[in-house]
Amino acid sequence: MSGGMPKDLRSFLDDNAESILRVPGTVAREHLSALIVQAARPVMFEAIDGFPGWRVLDLLFVDRRAQARVLDTEPDNVLACLATALDKPPVPTRPADAAPHRQNVLTGDEADLLALPCFRHGGKDPAPALIAMNICREPDGGAVNLSFTRMTPIGPRRATYLIGSSPHQRAILAAWEARGEAMPMACVIGTHPAYEIMASYSVPGHLAEFGELEMVGNLIGEPVETVPCQTVPLEVPAHAEAVIEGWVQPGVRHDDGPGPSQALYYLPGASPQPVMEVSAIAHRDRPILRQHNTLMFSDHQPLIGLPHEALLYTRLRADGHDVRELFYVPWGGTLACVVQIVPKSDGEVRNVLMRTLGPRGPHPKQAVARLGVIKI
Repeated sequence: MSGGMPKDLRSFLDDNAESILRVPGTVAREHLSALIVQAARPVMFEAIDGFPGWRVLDLLFVDRRAQARVLDTEPDNVLACLATALDKPPVPTRPADAAPHRQNVLTGDEADLLALPCFRHGGKDPAPALIAMNICREPDGGAVNLSFTRMTPIGPRRATYLIGSSPHQRAILAAWEARGEAMPMACVIGTHPAYEIMASYSVPGHLAEFGELEMVGNLIGEPVETVPCQTVPLEVPAHAEAVIEGWVQPGVRHDDGPGPSQALYYLPGASPQPVMEVSAIAHRDRPILRQHNTLMFSDHQPLIGLPHEALLYTRLRADGHDVRELFYVPWGGTLACVVQIVPKSDGEVRNVLMRTLGPRGPHPKQAVARLGVIKI
């Protein structure tokens, strides 16, 4: 990347232009999900019918080749590269002088979630939804958490968000609700994709030592620049495509779902989820709605597993095992893992599998050892 500008989504797309499948014609949003699955490579839709100016981007992590571009390495070095970055100390964030996402700031009645090209991922989805990186903070200036959540608009300025996938965010919301106070939240869309790796990182207890944003700096090779939100007491990455600000109302729930599971079972069905009331939406000119289709063989599955693959890779290598590759299979979330090893002694394969199924986790319920070459 030239010019010394901070790394963001647009610089990443410029640096990897040859790998992006660009769809120049106008696409109906109800066709987006099927087209994304068919693309099988990073894909940008340049025009969405009924949503002037917006673009939609997906599949930045769909396979090891795509993941290697995010980490600026080779496909067979993804886990080693990521493991090294995750083993480094946190890099403090720093304030930014400008925030490109503030080119358009919408508040009050102008802030309209329904103006974003959200779309149904599966045919049984009850409504169009979007995937965003949500930032929240413990009360009294405590730890900050960054995680991915599905948001489903239920009006121009109200949305449910699926909190079940984030244990840290559940705990933070519980602390706010115990005080009877609304939780401030900022939903960030369209950063450099390395942010997304840390938003998918979930290891018990790490918030006492570092937040996910502080680890992003090790992945992009520079500190994350942040700016204050305009209507909530939080800071967000300065170089995003869009930011949705709002308040999660204490004790308020609204049915969300069903949504597709890893294997498209649409279970457990509808469930009561927290409700966010939007106070502001800010976005760049010609904004890019970076999305994660939640159907099989899209970004949803490999991105959930990627940081935990690197942690397990580190754990097994530290035990002295010659691990060449490992990955969580697309239909299993982080519950089924394949490990490629070169065993050096009798019983080593069994030991590796037991270690893979161990309690430090996220940990899988099924582990398979493979001695051949894994194609990802």
